[in-house]
Amino acid sequence: MTKLDKKLLDSNILIIDDDISISNIIKESLLNDGFKHLMTLQNGKDGIKNLGVFKPNLIILDMQMPIMSGIEFLENLKLENTDNLSIIVLTGKVEDTSIEKAFQLGINAYLRKPFNLFALKGIVKQTLTLKHIQNELKKQLDIKNKLTAKLQEDKLHFMGLVQDKLTEHEKNTFMKELFNFIEND
Repeated sequence: MTKLDKKLLDSNILIIDDDISISNIIKESLLNDGFKHLMTLQNGKDGIKNLGVFKPNLIILDMQMPIMSGIEFLENLKLENTDNLSIIVLTGKVEDTSIEKAFQLGINAYLRKPFNLFALKGIVKQTLTLKHIQNELKKQLDIKNKLTAKLQEDKLHFMGLVQDKLTEHEKNTFMKELFNFIEND
């Protein structure tokens, strides 16, 4: 088992479905696959209340529920691309407008009910992996940006130190290289 596999299995997964039998089947299946932190709830309102406490990395969300539907849950959630949260929607509806709206509200994937459990588990692993990769890329980009800023600062500092020792031609060449470096970044 890789480090990534272990990290994925340590994810917090919130299952929100008013059908307790479906929630339990999903939960048991994910537990059998090695996932450790699972919570099941029966409506979107309870889901919103428990977000801060459970801090899920992934939500498996039914669209048709009493009290608060999946769409209402997503509207209350106000998901941002930078959030460390992915959402998989389960729907029994054939209507594409609710699925389209769910994607506009930030979901990552959907499955129609009745769904294949192996397909769901595959989507769970893919979704968590993609979010992990996205987070790692963001960290790497932040590091790159900090190093680039430091390099620019160091070049300017170096220029200040050697300015009186360079010929006019060397100064001009150095400044052209510096500005090209800054512009191309």
